[in-house]
Amino acid sequence: MIRIITGKDNPTLRDKSKLINNVTPELLVLIRDMTVIMKESEGIGLAAPQVGKSIALFVIDPLAFDRERSKWEFRKIESAPDTSKPLAFINPVISTYPKFSESMVEGCLSLPGWEGNVIRSKRITIKAQTIDGKTFKLQAKGLLAKVLQHEYDHLQGVLICDKWKDQRRVKGKGLRVKGVVFFGDSPYSRIVLNKLKRSAYEPAIVMGKTTNYKLLTTNYSLGITAAYGKIIPQEIVKKFRRGILNIHPSLLPRYRGPSPLQQAILNGDNKTGVTIMLLNKKMDAGPLLAQSQFLLDKPYTTDELGRILFEEGAQMLIEILPEYLAGKLEAVAQDESQATYTRLITKDDGLIDWFKSAVDIERKIRAYQPWPTAYTFFKHRGQIMRLQLLGASITQNLTGAKEPGKIETAKKIVEVACGKGTLVIKKLRPEGKKEMTGEEFVRGYAPEKFFSHIK
Repeated sequence: MIRIITGKDNPTLRDKSKLINNVTPELLVLIRDMTVIMKESEGIGLAAPQVGKSIALFVIDPLAFDRERSKWEFRKIESAPDTSKPLAFINPVISTYPKFSESMVEGCLSLPGWEGNVIRSKRITIKAQTIDGKTFKLQAKGLLAKVLQHEYDHLQGVLICDKWKDQRRVKGKGLRVKGVVFFGDSPYSRIVLNKLKRSAYEPAIVMGKTTNYKLLTTNYSLGITAAYGKIIPQEIVKKFRRGILNIHPSLLPRYRGPSPLQQAILNGDNKTGVTIMLLNKKMDAGPLLAQSQFLLDKPYTTDELGRILFEEGAQMLIEILPEYLAGKLEAVAQDESQATYTRLITKDDGLIDWFKSAVDIERKIRAYQPWPTAYTFFKHRGQIMRLQLLGASITQNLTGAKEPGKIETAKKIVEVACGKGTLVIKKLRPEGKKEMTGEEFVRGYAPEKFFSHIK
């Protein structure tokens, strides 16, 4: 069986590869073996020189063709190769290197325990042959473009250590934890993912909300999810030897479900927190591994609170993973008698009912940022217009009528009567317009009343 050759000074890795004249049975066996060892090593690509063969050949894992991270198109071939399986590139030549480039942290199976920033073209065009002897062109952008450039360098006798900047030992006893898969592609997910990428737990695979689970072709060591937005099927959970850990932005079992951030704000809680838990069959009901409390000491919006809690959750996760993976951290079952639940928020939830109290409405304005955004209606020049409410404060100074929705603008501010108390609307956005202050709104519109529905 072949093995991966390592070492930046290994002469085999420095030879320029020779062209392949024929696809022989021996070559097909080599391609099969390279595919197997690439999978076992959890690599995304492997070149023939890395297994001691100085020939123009490399294989690429289907992960590089993930549409969430790469854009690509085959050209000049009647039937495009199957990218759901490892793909062999025979006698490849990169014909286009545009000037546009970017940096990415890269490692290499032949340089274990090291990584560094490598600058590569954002997109390329490569020409190669399939195992059937058919020639094709492939235009690639994103992750795939960088993987292809990496493997093509191997065929030229070039290693990433010849190109990288800020090279460093990989954290975590010199090696990364293998077989980590991350679920999530929302803004909060990316906060966690960026932290993981700078740790020993950088995911080998990132699953977006629309990524097909067929990408997960084998078993893995650990799954991590944060703000994924969908329930992971049990048959997928079972693929992970150490389970899937979830970062949930509440102090479970309080606020299970899809909107814990919003619910904490709507309820006027004085504290919340973040929990790391193991997934099980019931939503957010798995055993707890760690929790951190956070005081709501100022009027946070959902966006502000979410960023803080997922940042805290990511750091807590990285801190507990060594003990968890070593079997030294015991998961604790949730107290079902204390469980509370949140519901899925809809766009209609943003509509303001001015018969509610000023306290409730101010919380709603904060809770529904950035989505669905609190809104109301008003009349302007005989037409009903929609108005988004982006910031408010509670006051008791309204001197005019107390009818809910009635507006006082004498002080060039938007002061609105509520069912109980009054609000000053500080930031708002009329339909089709830019965000503006209350004073700017008064100058441009001067409405008398806000409506909770279209009349």
